[in-house]
Amino acid sequence: NNLNNEFNDNSYNKFSDSFDNELDNKFDYELNNKLNYEFDSELDDEFDNALENRYNDELNNKLDDELNDKLNDKLKELSNKLNNNLNNYTDNYLDNYYNND
Repeated sequence: NNLNNEFNDNSYNKFSDSFDNELDNKFDYELNNKLNYEFDSELDDEFDNALENRYNDELNNKLDDELNDKLNDKLKELSNKLNNNLNNYTDNYLDNYYNND
C-alpha cells in the first residue's frame, strides 16, 4: 500500500511537472505573441508616423516653394509699379521744371 501511494505520488508529480511545463510553454508562447503583436503595432505606428512626417515635410517644402514663387512674383510686380511711379514722377517733375522756365 505504501509502495502504491509512492507510485501514485510519483505519477502525479510527473504528470504535474509535465502539465506545468506545458502550461509554462503555452504561457510563454502567448506572451511572446502578445509582445510581438504589441511590438509590431508600435513599429507600424512609428513607421506610419515617419511616413506622415515625411509626407508633411515634402508637402510643406512644396508649399514653401509655391509661396516663395508667389511672393517673388508679387515683389516683382510691386517693384515694377514703384519704378513706374518713380519714373512718372521724375518725368513729370522734369517736364514741369523745364516747361515752367
